[in-house]
Amino acid sequence: MLKKTIGFILSFFLCLSISGIQLNAQENVIQISTADELVKFADEVNQGNYSGNTDIIVNLETDIDLNGMEWTPIGIDRDHSFSGTFNGNGHTISNFKITVGSYQYTGFFGISDCDIMNLNLSGIISSDSFLNGSGADMAGSFAGYLIGGNISNCTSYVDFTFSGVQGYVIGGIAGAIENGSITYSFFDGSYYNDGISNSVHAGGICGIGANVEIINCANMADFYGLDYFGGIIGQAQGTTVIKNCFNTGTIDVGENGPFHGSCYFGGIVGTVYSSPNLIGKLTIESCYHAGEIIGHTQNDQIGALIGGVNMSTSYQNTITAYNNYYMTGDFNTIANSQRNPLNVVYINSDGESITSDEIGRSMALEDMESLAFLEEINQNGGNYVFNEDGTPLIPEKTFDITVNTSPEDAQVSFISEDNTKYSVENHQVSLPVGQYTVLIEKENYHSIREQVTITYDISTHTLNYELVLLDADYRKVEDAVAKANALDSELYKDFSGVEKAIAGVVYDLDITHQGEVNAMAKAIEDAINALEYKDADYTAVNDVIAKAEALNPEDYVDFTHVSDAIDAVVENLNITHQKEVDDMAQAILDAISELEEKPAETPSTSDNSYITCWMMIMIGAAMSLIGFVVYDYKKKLTH
Repeated sequence: MLKKTIGFILSFFLCLSISGIQLNAQENVIQISTADELVKFADEVNQGNYSGNTDIIVNLETDIDLNGMEWTPIGIDRDHSFSGTFNGNGHTISNFKITVGSYQYTGFFGISDCDIMNLNLSGIISSDSFLNGSGADMAGSFAGYLIGGNISNCTSYVDFTFSGVQGYVIGGIAGAIENGSITYSFFDGSYYNDGISNSVHAGGICGIGANVEIINCANMADFYGLDYFGGIIGQAQGTTVIKNCFNTGTIDVGENGPFHGSCYFGGIVGTVYSSPNLIGKLTIESCYHAGEIIGHTQNDQIGALIGGVNMSTSYQNTITAYNNYYMTGDFNTIANSQRNPLNVVYINSDGESITSDEIGRSMALEDMESLAFLEEINQNGGNYVFNEDGTPLIPEKTFDITVNTSPEDAQVSFISEDNTKYSVENHQVSLPVGQYTVLIEKENYHSIREQVTITYDISTHTLNYELVLLDADYRKVEDAVAKANALDSELYKDFSGVEKAIAGVVYDLDITHQGEVNAMAKAIEDAINALEYKDADYTAVNDVIAKAEALNPEDYVDFTHVSDAIDAVVENLNITHQKEVDDMAQAILDAISELEEKPAETPSTSDNSYITCWMMIMIGAAMSLIGFVVYDYKKKLTH
């Protein structure tokens, strides 16, 4: 068994030009966009230029039509092979032709230890004459012989046609695979051999697998004219795991029949083989077979799930099987003569011993097409999706997407075009290729909502986002400033405190400074609340009061209105009451202007008081005169 060669770094740091293929020696990435570039790349590999270099990544940038070109497999032998990664990015290479027999290892890749992913193939692999292989000749759509490599998310529509085959290993995806895996890959081409088939190990996915995993794969193609065949794997060797796979293709030995008179057919596995170097440990989990199997002789070894068991009797061999199903028909789970070989133990998922008949359950085809069957197989560990037109299908492959955010604890979710929501946990989420709306949220940060496209290109599988803090909420500041601006500064004794508080506002702070922003708003409010109005101007009031006090109330008929207006004056009002103060002054002034002076006093005949007065005066004068006369007379008498 060949282990995957450890890659090495190119010893020179130049940009190589491979006849139109641009390879950056530091990035180790080759971009292929034309048929010529693809051919040149294959030529370079077959010249040994990339052998052992696991760092090379080939990206197919577009679909390529080879227009019936006779294709030389990439990797003609172990010393001239490709060890890097070939990423088809979901594109298709079509219309190639490979003549089997020209190479020991036949396929798009011949022999390789590379990883092949996201590629579709359509073409013809054929031979017009009888193929007499050595038993080590291998053919497959993507690789004749894959050692330590992996095939993922690939589909083949390749047609295999032969006129008799002997000593070959043939697989719809890979001829043989050792110490590797095939996942999310499908064969939907065809296999037709109108001649004898002798010692041909063929499988819908791979012909022979040794120490391999085949997961989420399916064969939908019909196979005609063969002798050892399994719907998924022709022959399983060593530790082989087949999980969540199905076969719906028809398996037909063909009219010519196998050369030696019998065949080994299984709906999932053709034969199980072990040797001292490859102890048999086969696991079949959550698989189903819903195709037709057609044998032609009583010697045919046909099992609904496993055709034949050929295990070493020197070692304990194990077949672990559970949650498997097969279409009701004429065959048991394992060919009748192969059901209980020596040193083979059948166990279930709990490690409990079971019989060979218990490795799968028979079910009518119409039942296998029901929603109830989908629920049943998935409930017990399967991973299928409902198919309105038949039996359940493998779900679309998902890719591990890494989402890095700053801050790290942001919540991230993806919403697909059909409104399926995928939540990101620990920066990871598995998504199928497609268009998504990504939503990134965290308290106190602006949310991000944008469209993203997840493609087969691994560069789209890492997304980086940096969230921006929300702006601080300045609404209270704005309200306080508006309130201050609405004030007339001339009404206050000292407005500078408000002006200073407004000038102290710092804008464009983020929400982490919200407390400071709130404090700015409060400072303005406090300054407004601390304002004192100027005193009202009482000058006019004082002037008119002084004018009133200068008047003699006795000179006026009625001075009470003036006195009342003065008494009505309210002292110590502020400037907001200036009009009231001015009205007080005006009221006093109006009262003064309305005063009526008393008239001057003159005698009047109609006034008896004057007559009386004059009479008294006259009487007084007369009495004085009489008294004076009497006095003078007495004085004269005495003398």
